[in-house]
Amino acid sequence: MNDSLQLFFAAESWDDLSDWPRPLAYGLAAMVCAVLSTSRNLTLRTSPRVHQLWLGLCPLYLLIAASALVRGDVLWVQWARKFFREQHLYEQRRLFQLAALLTLVLLAWAAWQQHLRTQSCMACRASVLRNMILTGAGGTLSLYLLRYVSFHHTDLALNAILSGHSVASWVEYVSLGLVAMGTGLELLRSYGHV
Repeated sequence: MNDSLQLFFAAESWDDLSDWPRPLAYGLAAMVCAVLSTSRNLTLRTSPRVHQLWLGLCPLYLLIAASALVRGDVLWVQWARKFFREQHLYEQRRLFQLAALLTLVLLAWAAWQQHLRTQSCMACRASVLRNMILTGAGGTLSLYLLRYVSFHHTDLALNAILSGHSVASWVEYVSLGLVAMGTGLELLRSYGHV
């Protein structure tokens, strides 16, 4: 690591970059999605929509891995706090956070409506496995964006401890698990094992 990056992390009083399992898990997930989406052998055996999902998940997981490695959400919140203080808007920050949160909710609703319209127009419904992958991807993306909004109430909910882990960790585990299970079952189905 170069000296300026080490000084930056030392100034932020971070002794290490981050916990290594999260970036490693997301990096491996991105690599698996990249391999699956570019496999010519799988192109003949699986649905093009599943390939599009894998192709879309690859950059998402790479982005989350990089963010987890350098704690991008923490850097963002620190920068935003400093910016709002310099602009003398710190007392109104909750309004901006609420607006960002409502924007995310509206985007999620619009994406869901688009998904429902696509499904009603198609002759055949989406497979259960594709819906599992979509649900896992949606959970991962939602958690990632909520960390960047850093609204007080969402932070309290995400950081609440449930069975020894935070709610955010459980959402991450379940989301990655759904994508992994949907992908694994899709691979088994495509080769005639399920």
